[in-house]
Amino acid sequence: MITIKQKLINLIWLSFTIFILSIIAGTTIHIFASFSEPTASPADSLQDFVQNILGANNTDNAFSSDLVTSSSTGSIIERLEYINSKMHQIQDWPGRGWVASSSGDSSVALTKEACEDATDWEWFEDANGDGDMIDHEDGICVKTSTVTALAWNGMDYASWEDNTYLAGYTCTGSYPTGTVATYSGINSSGVADTTWNAGDCALCEADCYDGRKDLPDQIGQDGSAYTGEASGTTSHDGPLTFEILKNWKGTKLPTVQDFFGFCGATSGDTESTVGDRNYHASGASTDKTIGNYGHNAGRGGEYIDISNSVLAEWLDEQHYNYGGLIAGTSACSYVSDKFCSNNYRFRAVFRP
Repeated sequence: MITIKQKLINLIWLSFTIFILSIIAGTTIHIFASFSEPTASPADSLQDFVQNILGANNTDNAFSSDLVTSSSTGSIIERLEYINSKMHQIQDWPGRGWVASSSGDSSVALTKEACEDATDWEWFEDANGDGDMIDHEDGICVKTSTVTALAWNGMDYASWEDNTYLAGYTCTGSYPTGTVATYSGINSSGVADTTWNAGDCALCEADCYDGRKDLPDQIGQDGSAYTGEASGTTSHDGPLTFEILKNWKGTKLPTVQDFFGFCGATSGDTESTVGDRNYHASGASTDKTIGNYGHNAGRGGEYIDISNSVLAEWLDEQHYNYGGLIAGTSACSYVSDKFCSNNYRFRAVFRP
């Protein structure tokens, strides 16, 4: 026989069970009441429709995340975008990490979006040519037009071929129309040139497209004033070093690897074909040797047709004590060194 005490215990458990079930039912009703049915029918599977952020287990999801904004306190995908942007900044890849000013000069951020919106600049999604577009070194923005420089570093005096020298200059404006504001270089007669003209200094002009001077001032490496040295001597003491140029951020001259990332030729070119030097979004040759010096890059279908172009372009790297590196001329893979005072063209690049 069930005692009064046992009945009381059973009643308490029944009441508790009903209470728990009521909470579960209420929660379920709330969830279903707040769910918004998709406004579009599912695509190829029940898991893949435009409102489903997770998508189906395939590589072609209906949900579009193109407009996701980076935010450290936002939704899950906004936080993922934020993490992804920070990972790009911490990667050890030359040229990354430039930060725009909050206002005034150099206040336009160097991003993929800014590149795509700018005239005469193009975004290369697979600049390293590995077939994907997600690695930190993949994306690069390239200025498709060039300027002919009187000198690599503002030293147009053939008797002082010094690749540690850098002309004095300041920058003004913001990307993509930043420019040199004040200038002090050495002209072909060996005297001071204080009037800026486009092309006076390839390093200076490339540096100023973002509106900020990121290379060092015109001083000696010991902190004292720079003094000109005779060509061929090893006692050059200007501010430029290999490490400074390697860590140059913002708009800059390209490295050898950068040049490989956008130099190409059309698939129908022969060894004697001279490129049209224009930007192309398709039709690059990925497996054909163009010119006399090695393989054509043709990165991911995007390229500037400059393989075997005859015209060399300045890079951002020093060679010996008198010159800088150039690329192009006979093939994408042609790299050589020339005196700083030589008149080669140049273009700028940046990596976000």
